[in-house]
Amino acid sequence: MSMKTDYEHLTVSIDGGIVDVVLNRPEKRNALTFQMQADFDNILKEAMVDDDAKVVMLRGAGKVFCAGHDLMQAADNYIGTGNFIAVDPYAPPSLRRAWYFTKPLIAGVHGFVGPRASLILGNFDFIIAAEGTRFSFEQTRQSARGVGGEPLFLQIPMRVLKKLMMMGGWFDADQAHEWDLVQRVVPLEQVEKETRRWAEQLTLIPSEYIQLAKMSIHRQYELMGLVNMVAVQNKLVGHPPTAENQAWWKETAGEGLKASLATRNEGFDDDVARV
Repeated sequence: MSMKTDYEHLTVSIDGGIVDVVLNRPEKRNALTFQMQADFDNILKEAMVDDDAKVVMLRGAGKVFCAGHDLMQAADNYIGTGNFIAVDPYAPPSLRRAWYFTKPLIAGVHGFVGPRASLILGNFDFIIAAEGTRFSFEQTRQSARGVGGEPLFLQIPMRVLKKLMMMGGWFDADQAHEWDLVQRVVPLEQVEKETRRWAEQLTLIPSEYIQLAKMSIHRQYELMGLVNMVAVQNKLVGHPPTAENQAWWKETAGEGLKASLATRNEGFDDDVARV
């Protein structure tokens, strides 16, 4: 196996056909930088053509799986460009590389899963969650994104989606299990073992069988409207340049994330925010 394993914030090890990827930025709660996302895409690109790579497994180092996108980096980008996400209404609809990855993707999550991390996990085949894991979309209280182009939005009930996108909300691992968003909920100390157990079971099945099944399932979901959802997202600005939005990103860049999150959460009842 000739895959690259040297990345700044991703630890990659390969054993028995399992490509084990660990988000390794615990001092920043594994917040995803643009480079980390590009590096993970590169891992998938290489694993796709490596016959020895049977399964890709994703976990997070430290106290939480992933805080989501690195909002400090996002704030710097927003302040620098004035437009956090450029919208191209003529871009051909396409999904994340993880969606088109035909080999099994399995994640073991714990502690906290931020919005960007949840969207990425929507492309995964199986998820093992630690008890008490919090899946958060509270960021949509500030700089809410439009709905479109994410498999996750076809995997959760509509009123849950409304709660997350319209009010900013969160749900826990048990709720995720009720919706079949995760396959198992286990004690924290068992997450790695259980995730690997599933990965090892997947390596027992001929890769050709798994890939044919996965490609068939994904193409059917695309025909049911997933690709058209991408076209919707192409026409919606995820972070509109309103005065309030600009002020919040400037506070993030100038005062720090702790201050801007306090502003974002001020007055919100955490119990109401729970789905």
